[in-house]
Amino acid sequence: REFITADYAFVDSRLAGLYNLKNASKIEEFEKRKMPSSQRRAGFLGSAAFNTIKSSQTDTSPTKRGVYVVNNLLCATIPPPPADVETELPEDDPDKPKTKKDKLDAHMKDPACASCHARLDPPGYALETFDAVGRFRTKYENGLAIDTNGDTQDLGEFADASDLAQQIHDHPNFPVCMLLNLYRNASGRIESGGESQVIKGLAEQFVESEYKVQELLVSIVSGPAFRLVGEAK
Repeated sequence: REFITADYAFVDSRLAGLYNLKNASKIEEFEKRKMPSSQRRAGFLGSAAFNTIKSSQTDTSPTKRGVYVVNNLLCATIPPPPADVETELPEDDPDKPKTKKDKLDAHMKDPACASCHARLDPPGYALETFDAVGRFRTKYENGLAIDTNGDTQDLGEFADASDLAQQIHDHPNFPVCMLLNLYRNASGRIESGGESQVIKGLAEQFVESEYKVQELLVSIVSGPAFRLVGEAK
């Protein structure tokens, strides 16, 4: 589970420069470096790779980042938005600048939107200190301070990216969700109801191994659910 809370990353000189690490130019090959504690950057969600992929070409998307957290790290089910939903945020009024949270909070005024966005947007707010390519920042271009506080029914309260990562680390759904993602990728399909006991057994082994992914992979591929198929019908 350190995957989600690690205070270090493996960087080359360019990535170290983006993370604003000391002596970045002296790094010749990828090496393990501790992240600056002031950035509150933790694990995979604090990586430039994740934050770039879950942004648009020029701007961050708290909702995209939050969708990943809820769907892929907690395996909670969030229905897709209506086909006619307006996804573009309003342009800033130079005389009345707003933060990303101010703009997205409009979702909370519509019950149809709030039921999902109340779970999706707050984890994304915690990651707003990382711009569209994962650089650390404390303010938006309009000069307003970034508010990273959030609260959801899935994760409770969190103050920033590092706090969010710890809440995910401690959540009982997280290791099970990791297991399901690996199992589905290994088998090339979504598990059926008849595999519930297999999943339960794998989950128990995963806990006993203290969440060692290597041991989980061996358990998956050595089990009959992976090695055997039923007769064609």
